[in-house]
Amino acid sequence: MFYPVSDRIGTLLRNADSDNFPPTPRRKVLGRDLAVELRQALDRVQRTLSRMTTMQRLSLSPIPAPIVSCVPFSASPPMTDADLSPGRASTGRPIPVRRFGVRSLMLPWLLGLTLLFGASAGPGQATTAAPVPVTLFAFNRADEASWDVVNDGVMGGRSAGFVVVQDGTLRFTGTLVTQGGGFTSVRARRPVDLTGEVGIELRVRGSGRQFELEVDDGLRRYARSVSRRAQFSTTAEWTLVRVPFSALRSTIFGQAVSATPIDLAQIRGVGLYMADGQDGPFRIEVDYIRSYAAGEAAHGPAAAAGREP
Repeated sequence: MFYPVSDRIGTLLRNADSDNFPPTPRRKVLGRDLAVELRQALDRVQRTLSRMTTMQRLSLSPIPAPIVSCVPFSASPPMTDADLSPGRASTGRPIPVRRFGVRSLMLPWLLGLTLLFGASAGPGQATTAAPVPVTLFAFNRADEASWDVVNDGVMGGRSAGFVVVQDGTLRFTGTLVTQGGGFTSVRARRPVDLTGEVGIELRVRGSGRQFELEVDDGLRRYARSVSRRAQFSTTAEWTLVRVPFSALRSTIFGQAVSATPIDLAQIRGVGLYMADGQDGPFRIEVDYIRSYAAGEAAHGPAAAAGREP
């Protein structure tokens, strides 16, 4: 994850301990560069921690701070063997003392960062963070996104749909007329990378009819856009609906087509369709639309989606 920073810090530490440079001016410059590099690395660590869940943070092992005792070497005369063994005759030879450089003092910290965040991992070996759910639409602002209605009038139909974002929800209402077309839809752009996620979660309530969720990844076949859609049900009560990406069917104008799996790194937007083959009025309210990851528990009773009625 942070291996470029780790390599740079390692170079600075080697230079800081080298005897090839004058002791004072050179090491002041290196110390200043090292402080900048460490600050950048710690900022990245902080951003990573902010994206972690509470349980992920609790699972991390704490790194003890290194205990360093710094005594000026010029403050006392060199130690001899008489200081260590008062009962023995002294030879007067000073005992060699290892002078700890910058690398020795910072090594415990760098080792801890490396073990915890994979700082020294090379390309292809970096630690992969768990996917973080992405809220696509919260409907807390009227200008959060521009929702466009597309009716079957483009095919000569007479269905009509209307959309409004109000009081923290999206409301899609209208009347379906099956003769001549038989669909109405609402959609909005939301470019986002959902790599690692397994589906879309919605909190909805409606008129008890079947709706469809569309996830657009921009795929085109035969010079036409491929629609990726799956059905879900509604009730008069608020319900969590989960639509796995594996349940999305690929169609062009309602006809199934063979297509590559959805490209989660190229999501462009989402939409809602009313096309259940029944004439009459419909209504659906949506509290939010978000992604969800594998093994993530729903925050309430969830309805299965993606099955044929």
